[in-house]
Amino acid sequence: MDLNARLLIAYPAAQPAARRIKLNSIWLLLTRLITQAQLVVFTVLVARSLGVAGFGQYAFVAALIFLGNVATTFGTDTLLIREVARTRQANDGLIPAALWLQLALSVAWLVIILWGASAFSGQSTEVVLALKVYSLSLIPLAFFTVFTAVLRAHERMDLYLLLNGLVAFIQLGGAWLVLQHSGNLLSLVIALNVVQLIAAVSAGLLCRIGLATFHFNWLVTRSRLVQVARLAWPFALLSVLAVIYQRLGVLMLSTLGTDAQVGGFAAAARVIEPLKMLHFAVLGALLPALARLTMQADDLRQTQAAARIFRRSLLLLLAFSTVAALALIGLAQSIVPLLFGGGYAESVPVVQILAVSLIPYTVSACLSVRLVTQGKERRLLWATVIGLSAAGLLNRGLIPGYGSIGAALTVVGSEVILAGTLLVVRR
Repeated sequence: MDLNARLLIAYPAAQPAARRIKLNSIWLLLTRLITQAQLVVFTVLVARSLGVAGFGQYAFVAALIFLGNVATTFGTDTLLIREVARTRQANDGLIPAALWLQLALSVAWLVIILWGASAFSGQSTEVVLALKVYSLSLIPLAFFTVFTAVLRAHERMDLYLLLNGLVAFIQLGGAWLVLQHSGNLLSLVIALNVVQLIAAVSAGLLCRIGLATFHFNWLVTRSRLVQVARLAWPFALLSVLAVIYQRLGVLMLSTLGTDAQVGGFAAAARVIEPLKMLHFAVLGALLPALARLTMQADDLRQTQAAARIFRRSLLLLLAFSTVAALALIGLAQSIVPLLFGGGYAESVPVVQILAVSLIPYTVSACLSVRLVTQGKERRLLWATVIGLSAAGLLNRGLIPGYGSIGAALTVVGSEVILAGTLLVVRR
């Protein structure tokens, strides 16, 4: 093997951008498939082992930890992917600053949970204790988030796939062993903490082995820490708004509709989610590649290459979304009863309406990535606020009269508004 061939293997950035994006999209798609399959099996395992009440308790704890992770990550993962992809410097002071910021926020979360445990008066002592113990996972999760962001920034999606496959296997095996012997919530969260610790160590080792320039330095200046916080806050706010935007239909149906409408809408949304896996893969590969090309804006060839790659990716995802939407509209009447049973017949039109939202969603998702790589995340933030406001108003007007169908129409309408707003602010 000659030197050039070795460079292409050791340093994916040495490959042509279009080829890298195709290969990285495949790695990320496989990663998504593995994690989704693992999530399904893990959910079934926990639900059967803990029972209905126990699974409800786990869902409550896991939901709070998810919110804690969104808050403590503070958007630094996206910031790291963009900035490290631009410079290719794995030992830049940005990385330890991002880690220290996440660790500080994780400690703050732990303090809040410890002091605020009395607020969960409706939960048992075991659930509150499990929440406290599981909150400790945010510490190794901070390391895992930073290390995986560095891997993705260097476009080592192959290592990212390997890491996620390993973690999925360990988590399933650990949960099965613990639930077979004890079968209680506290033992499960302790096991999950151990898995997260293994994941963080494994991610660090892969960075050290797979990235020739990686060298972690604990030292960070105060000015660097402040700079990272200043750069990351738009991403942090975007993450929070994205979570609200995704859950708004269910939340407003819960207050303005009936439990049956909430269940029907949630089931329909589950049918749509797998169709977004290709978006996750392609856009995940685009982010570091476009960030790298966009940094060299003074090079006309690189600028044209970035525009061409973005346009092709957008057209590919639009074609896929259009075909998927048409197929789902035609097959919804067969798919919904097959997946959820005859009692979910009212979810069929909801699925068909939500399928249409894939097309404007594709436009907004692609434009969001493009704006981030161009350093225009504040424009994206304002567009998201407009889209979220529109979703709130549409839900308020449509749900009382149309129930879950009104919530689905809101998704389509708000996605169209968000995509249109992004087209305007991008110019």
